[in-house]
Amino acid sequence: MPTKVYFVRHGASENFDALENDEDRDVIRQDQFSHLGLRGRTQAKKLGPKIANIMPDVALCSHYMRAKETLDLIIKDNSYLFPNIDTNLGEIRRIVDGKSIYDDLVKKYKIWRGRVFEACDMTSKFDPNDESHGEFRQRVVGFKRRLPVEFDGQTILVVGHSQFFAMFLTTLVHGDKLTPPNFFNRYFMDHCAITTVEYTHDHGWKIIDFNDTKHLK
Repeated sequence: MPTKVYFVRHGASENFDALENDEDRDVIRQDQFSHLGLRGRTQAKKLGPKIANIMPDVALCSHYMRAKETLDLIIKDNSYLFPNIDTNLGEIRRIVDGKSIYDDLVKKYKIWRGRVFEACDMTSKFDPNDESHGEFRQRVVGFKRRLPVEFDGQTILVVGHSQFFAMFLTTLVHGDKLTPPNFFNRYFMDHCAITTVEYTHDHGWKIIDFNDTKHLK
């Protein structure tokens, strides 16, 4: 029996609402304490009936506030689910999280990040306390290896972040062969989109569906 995993990206945060509604406002980059915005809560509420049809056996969730709030709204239509918080599901760690998008440090980070993506540099860090893309990838791979061991044959709901899911999908499609055209940011999901992957002992991992947003229409 396959292990089936449904990746759900959290709803849009209040930071996204601020950025879209007022271009002149001093918008703060998301961090682990960022809440869902009005748009994100509306998106998350639409997930409930969709997940009810899937009937997952277990729900795993990032410890970030916007992910936990998304799962809380899903559980309103799926009261049997219990939120299992997993700190390994968090975003890549960066010093710029929680800072203004107009901060000089953030501007320098964006330039640095562009160069890292272009070179597929997995080892460099913008700040010594940051997580390199290589370290981030190892965290994702560790989670990927755990799933079929701990939840063999089960249906798993995972609520988290686009970067984490993008790296997971990259390891399925490309393994270690990362080049500029297929670096992990190619597989970003929309807010409250669902991506389905499956694992079998005979064939390993495969992607069933990517970035499904029909439930949000």
